[in-house]
Amino acid sequence: LPQFDALSALNILQQNGLDIPFIVVTGSLEEMALECMKQGADDYLLKDHLPRLGPAVRQALRQKQIRSQKQQADQALRESEERYRLLFENNLAAVFRITLDGRILDCNQAYCDILGYSSRLEIKTYSAQAFYLKTSERTDFLQLLQAQKVVRNFEIQLRRKDGGLIWVVENVSLIEGKEGDPVIQGTMMDITAAKQTEATLRTRERRFRALVENSSDAVALLDAEGFLRYATPSVSRILGYEVQDFVGQSAFDLLDPPTRKYLSQGSYARFLSQPDKSELAEFRVNHKNGSWRWIENIATNLLDDPDVGAVVCNFRDITDRKRREQEREALLKVASVLRTSSTRKEMLPVLLDQLSGLLDADGVAIALLNTSTNATVIELERGFSAQAVGMQLPADGITHQIMASGQPYLNNAVDDQPEFAFLGLKEVRAFAGAPLIGKGEPIGVLWICRKMAIGEEDLQLLMAVADMAANGIRRVTLHEQTLEQARQLRHIMNTVPEGLLLLSEEKRIVQANSLAQDYLALLA
Repeated sequence: LPQFDALSALNILQQNGLDIPFIVVTGSLEEMALECMKQGADDYLLKDHLPRLGPAVRQALRQKQIRSQKQQADQALRESEERYRLLFENNLAAVFRITLDGRILDCNQAYCDILGYSSRLEIKTYSAQAFYLKTSERTDFLQLLQAQKVVRNFEIQLRRKDGGLIWVVENVSLIEGKEGDPVIQGTMMDITAAKQTEATLRTRERRFRALVENSSDAVALLDAEGFLRYATPSVSRILGYEVQDFVGQSAFDLLDPPTRKYLSQGSYARFLSQPDKSELAEFRVNHKNGSWRWIENIATNLLDDPDVGAVVCNFRDITDRKRREQEREALLKVASVLRTSSTRKEMLPVLLDQLSGLLDADGVAIALLNTSTNATVIELERGFSAQAVGMQLPADGITHQIMASGQPYLNNAVDDQPEFAFLGLKEVRAFAGAPLIGKGEPIGVLWICRKMAIGEEDLQLLMAVADMAANGIRRVTLHEQTLEQARQLRHIMNTVPEGLLLLSEEKRIVQANSLAQDYLALLA
């Protein structure tokens, strides 16, 4: 083919990108054959050396295989470099390589963005030392890195180009550079927003803790069995327990018997079966000092809430409110009885019963002055010895002192005083007495006693009841005396052998004996 030679064939092969072994067979060593070798032919043979064709083909195939392997390795290297480049450039985390003296060897754009620089070219003109707030901070960091070789999750505050401060977390390693010098290589992330959120949460937590711990209300967490797992310090003010003593107890053991019975009969179980349910209730809880406190409680079932896992109880002490309510009811009832009763026998039992409940007394009694004998006698009691009724009190005793002074009496340490032993009370700690003064004249004393101390508020309430009772007692006492005098007068008039009339100033017949009544009947 005079117009198609070996060089043309080689050009076509190369233009199509075909890597096929190419051997030139020629009759003589021509310039064209040498040019083919220069252009990439694998070998050439003279026609009179055809026995070398087989070895030449094998050699060409081996070279082809070597070229293919090299191409594959080069391709893999290029792909790896491209992946690394993309990972380096597009990584959201900052990636950097810095020398120990602070020279920035390389970094990605994220590193520039975090520190406020426009490009790698710009940031490389600065030393890494410029990013630290204090020289000592970088010195300490380098000492740590040189000692450990790898530092993970290292948090530090850095300065941006514009002077703003940011928080970052770094993961770095100390490696050997190309020239054998140590190089710091690592990643960095901006955690400023997370730090701000963390600070906000801490502030909110401190504020919430301050509100909870200083609130007049208390908060407690119960498990499904009713055991206390957490309580705020307010529980100490409300119920007298220190938190460490309060937590761990069964809440049921602190409740008054009726409430405990109600909950144990299925009410608590029904409440637990209703997630997120809230209930408001009022009940009594035993104070550490043994007294009963009225509690208003809102219980919310958050056992299924993974962040809580408990029954949340918000409660407050409403003892004073309950007491005022009870006082109001008792005083209204006492006032009604005092107003409507016509005899002491009708009035005094109700008065003492109301007083006992009103002041949570273990014993109450009323001592009245007998004006005819000038002796003071216990008229009625509740909780004292039954033998106390009718007992005449000593003229030089406390009862007469109260009547004489017109002032109340309070003693919270009477358990060792023999003066009160005759009443037959055990474990009584406190006595209080208030004078009964009607129309300015002492008519008796109203007594209460308790195993617990009696406070000033109790004494004030006792005095209020005594003031109300005195006028009522005086009224019915006068009424009873009047009736007794009328009875005695009738008896005297009926003993007279003649007719006898008792006339008013208006000359009206007020009373007549039986004989006078007979005469009047005849005249009529």
